[in-house]
Amino acid sequence: MDTLNVDNIISLFNDNSGFISVVLFLLTVLIGWISGIFKSLLGVPKLKIELLEGPTICSSFETSEMYNNYSVHKTAIALYLQISNIGKTATSIKDVSVAYHNYSPKYTFFWFWLDKEIVSFDDYRINFGDKIKVFPFLKQSNSMIPSSDLDYLPIGQCINGITYFEQEKSWGGFLPRIKNNKIHIKVRVIDTFGKKFTNKFWIPVLDIQEARKFNPSFGQSRDYLEKTDLKPRDI
Repeated sequence: MDTLNVDNIISLFNDNSGFISVVLFLLTVLIGWISGIFKSLLGVPKLKIELLEGPTICSSFETSEMYNNYSVHKTAIALYLQISNIGKTATSIKDVSVAYHNYSPKYTFFWFWLDKEIVSFDDYRINFGDKIKVFPFLKQSNSMIPSSDLDYLPIGQCINGITYFEQEKSWGGFLPRIKNNKIHIKVRVIDTFGKKFTNKFWIPVLDIQEARKFNPSFGQSRDYLEKTDLKPRDI
């Protein structure tokens, strides 16, 4: 009985050798394709986003303008970020964005995005008596720290720096929702491969005068650009 079964199997393979060859070829291609996917997944960058102690702040403040009987206000956000490449290949940072929950009840559960960084006209610093600590920017040049390819991230390395966002003039409830003097934000980093990485944080809200102790031009970049007839632009 066993011999008969073996003979039958051999005969089956001989009679269908062409079909079996095609099946084996397709299986080989499929296995190679799947292994290639796994290799590509293992070889992608992965960015970890963290906040550091320093000038990570938000401030919303009124201007002297009115719109449809509403006071016009502005919101500015500075983030002192640490971004680490914990993946398997090097990459560079292309864009950084920040979002917050709106104060307006109609939009309070949605994220309101500030998609583009804006140029900062002064450095961020903290005074310690007669000493000054100057913080680096993530993507901008700094007057006291030599610029380099700071947004390039080899495997296992991290970079620190400040990103700055300034909302256009707004009115009504179009400002961050505050809870215990903090706002909830979402930070999104896009690398040169187009891959998105996000993390959420709570950051402190400061009065504009307190915020400007870190940077005297905090909240004024769009005003400066308008005075020089330049459009606010991303970094």
